[in-house]
Amino acid sequence: MFETSILLLLKALIINIIIPIITWILFIYLFFWTKFRGIILYIISFFIWTWVIAFSLFNLQFIYFWIWILEYLLLNIFLLLALIIKIFYKKQNFWNYIQALKISYENINLNEINLSQKLVVIFWSIFVVISSIISFLYVANFPSYADDAFWNWHIPVLNIYEDSWVKIFWDKSEILGKWRLGYPIFIPIYKVIIADFFWWINDIYINLWQYLSFILFLIFVFYISIEKTKNPFYSILPLILILWLPLVFFHSVEGYLDLACAIYSVFSIYFLYLFLEKKDYDYLSMWLLFWFILSSIKNDWLVVYFAWIIIAFIIILVLKKEFKKIVLNSIKEKTMIIKSGFFALWFLIPFIAIKSYYWLGYNQAAWEAAWVWVSDKIHSEIFSMFSPIFLKMDNFNLALIFIAIIWYIVLKNIKKNIENNNLFIILSAVMIFLVLIAVFLFTENYLWVMNQTTVNRVFTMVFIILFAFTWFLLHEKKD
Repeated sequence: MFETSILLLLKALIINIIIPIITWILFIYLFFWTKFRGIILYIISFFIWTWVIAFSLFNLQFIYFWIWILEYLLLNIFLLLALIIKIFYKKQNFWNYIQALKISYENINLNEINLSQKLVVIFWSIFVVISSIISFLYVANFPSYADDAFWNWHIPVLNIYEDSWVKIFWDKSEILGKWRLGYPIFIPIYKVIIADFFWWINDIYINLWQYLSFILFLIFVFYISIEKTKNPFYSILPLILILWLPLVFFHSVEGYLDLACAIYSVFSIYFLYLFLEKKDYDYLSMWLLFWFILSSIKNDWLVVYFAWIIIAFIIILVLKKEFKKIVLNSIKEKTMIIKSGFFALWFLIPFIAIKSYYWLGYNQAAWEAAWVWVSDKIHSEIFSMFSPIFLKMDNFNLALIFIAIIWYIVLKNIKKNIENNNLFIILSAVMIFLVLIAVFLFTENYLWVMNQTTVNRVFTMVFIILFAFTWFLLHEKKD
């Protein structure tokens, strides 16, 4: 029995990693040539390809009612042919695409840190590895047990798998994986494809996507930090801060998608930051792609993360007096407009159209009053719970110490941090935090503060977003 379980686990890992890796970079190559190389290429390809599969098969349901391996293979063949045509039409060097797959370690320089820092790096690295192993052992041996994960994300997988398609025009109780309604359907569609390759739905391995996403996210955070600081001592700290947060372990092994919202928010903010730094419109297109995907992870995140990241971006452009210039230059970037328009048509509009058609709201948390956007009173009683949350519960109090340090360093030289775009990062996190407070304060969602459920996990996700950019905010460039 032990050997059987090991073989099943290996099969599940191969299906989740090896099979998609054959084609998941095709989409990036098709739209961005060899712009992204090495580690960053593999990481963003994983996060984007998941949704290329899911959205493509969802959009296919408008004209063709089937979700299975054949449709997945045809999608890959179509992308491969499109890339080959592009290479020949543009007369590109195929070898450049091969070279982009090479992983480089040149940014890691252990000579820049002293002996005590090396010991800390070793200790912290061991902690990260042990945490990753423990969460892997958990996700590889235990099924989902949380009610929300089971009913909102795993039951639709079973329904779609048995039906072999997603009903998008039907009786309301039968559409979108049945009973799902208020939630986007895309991760269940992706998991159905994995189940098709696996030949059955395994209640344990269905959570591997969450775990793999989190591990790759940690690698991404380390990578962007080492790119910024060239120092492994600084670059390992964001991982420690994230792993120490409450509920991170739970969300990395369970079927909830709150952690996915935080991860895709980090990607969105990162590519906007690169655009602000380099004024390269490929980064703006990549941001839009992640931004559109972010809106389809959970319904409420369309009006939380999705909306307020762009508001923070607009604020920083106004402060830098670049808003008009960026808008006018964006209009002239025809390639960027075409790519972004396609991303909107493929990754944003179809599901919103279905939601609008059925009058499905965006406030599924307080589903009993989902039609009520604003309560008839201000629920100031939520603030009575902040002391238990931030000062007594788990280690939120430690997180506040680091947040205070970050705030102090950023605000002590506010003009410089506007110029180097650090204010955009912290402003994005602050805006998301404030809109969450507003949702709890002015709607029936205040109940989820008073009973200590939703509030803890959404605050955790805001802290993850902020801590992912720890050394963007703290690092001083050397002369």
